[in-house]
Amino acid sequence: MEQTSNRQTDIQKWAIAGIVLVAAIAVFILSRGQSTAAPEPENKKTTLADAGGVIETPVGQLTFPEEWADSVHVEETQGEAYSAEIYAYSDDEDVLLFRLLIGGEGNGYLLGYVPNEKGDRESVWLDISAIEDNESRSAEESQRLNTIQGCVNDLIEQIREMEGFSESE
Repeated sequence: MEQTSNRQTDIQKWAIAGIVLVAAIAVFILSRGQSTAAPEPENKKTTLADAGGVIETPVGQLTFPEEWADSVHVEETQGEAYSAEIYAYSDDEDVLLFRLLIGGEGNGYLLGYVPNEKGDRESVWLDISAIEDNESRSAEESQRLNTIQGCVNDLIEQIREMEGFSESE
């Protein structure tokens, strides 16, 4: 009788150990997908023709010239800072025209500061460089890309005309 009691106790211990193991595995699997890290920035890609040539930023709207809107798309990232990378369609590739960063520290040129909708002053950075030559690109296509990239001057003027813009903090 004692042997039967010991066998039942052993079975109960193994059953409890098995249940605890299954529960631990379930908790591990369920918690793998959850993270306490900061949320990932929201990324979105917008064709400017679909957006009416308008780029919505934390400090206001910028309007890209309509004649080029169907040739350009924007890849926006919104995290601690707002970033917009402006690309032109060219043959089988996207060509980076420039990057606009609002808030945070950027590369390139610090255009100045503009208040956001809460009234907080945001830095506005522009990172622009020459479009790299590509042997497969025609001279006409290179000229078209440079002309589209030149539209950045219009965007710079729009930023400078925003209410509250200043070149220094």
